[in-house]
Amino acid sequence: MFRVVEKTYNTPIRMIARPGVRFVPGRMAKVYTLESGTLACDIGDRNNVFGVIGSYRFIRGEDPSFAPEDMVELWIPRMVFRTDQYDKKHEYKTGDTLYSNDKGLFTVDEPYQNASYVARVITGSDEIGHFFEALWI
Repeated sequence: MFRVVEKTYNTPIRMIARPGVRFVPGRMAKVYTLESGTLACDIGDRNNVFGVIGSYRFIRGEDPSFAPEDMVELWIPRMVFRTDQYDKKHEYKTGDTLYSNDKGLFTVDEPYQNASYVARVITGSDEIGHFFEALWI
C-alpha cells in the first residue's frame, strides 16, 4: 500500500519498467540504463534510490514496453506519504530516519556509515503495525 497524503507536485512521473520485475507500490525504485541507452526503472536498493513506486502493470517477457499504460508510476517530489512497505522487524517512531534496504523496503537500519537517508517518520507505525507516515526528502 502506498498513498500520498500531501505533495508539492501534482503528478508522478512515468518510466519504462524493467521487464519481468514485479514492482510493489510503496517500495523504492532506482533508475538504470538499458543496453539501448534508454533509462528504465528497477527495484531500488540501499545504494540507489530515485523515487517511490505508485502503481504499475506487470510486463511479461524480456523486451521493455514503451506504451504509457505499461510504465511505472514514480513519486519523486517532496511529499508526505503512508505506506506498509517497510522492514517489519523494527518499531518506527516519529523522527526516525529512513533508508532503503536491498529489497526496496524502508528501514531504520543505516546500510553503511554516512548513508543518505530518503525520508523521516512523522507518524510512527500504528499498534498493529499496518503503516506509518513519513516525509520523503
